[in-house]
Amino acid sequence: MTALLTMEHLAGTSIERACEDACRVANLLSVGVQFSFNSVKCCAYPQGSSAHLAHRWQEELSRKDVGPIGRYAVTNPEAAHKWFREREA
Repeated sequence: MTALLTMEHLAGTSIERACEDACRVANLLSVGVQFSFNSVKCCAYPQGSSAHLAHRWQEELSRKDVGPIGRYAVTNPEAAHKWFREREA
């Protein structure tokens, strides 16, 4: 199965909780999960770390320069690359 779900979080949800929820759903359903949190687009993939995703979010939020695609935080790149390779197969 290949899919990318969009998740919305309730106001007041912490970034740690949002990342934990997204990673849990990604692992449970074997899908990618994306959500926006304070203008940073976050993507969780199966086998990704919620702690790593929260750390990347913090780094993106504190960046002064915003590139042409905006601010993005993704679970550990190895997990994302593996997931994308499996999608292509």
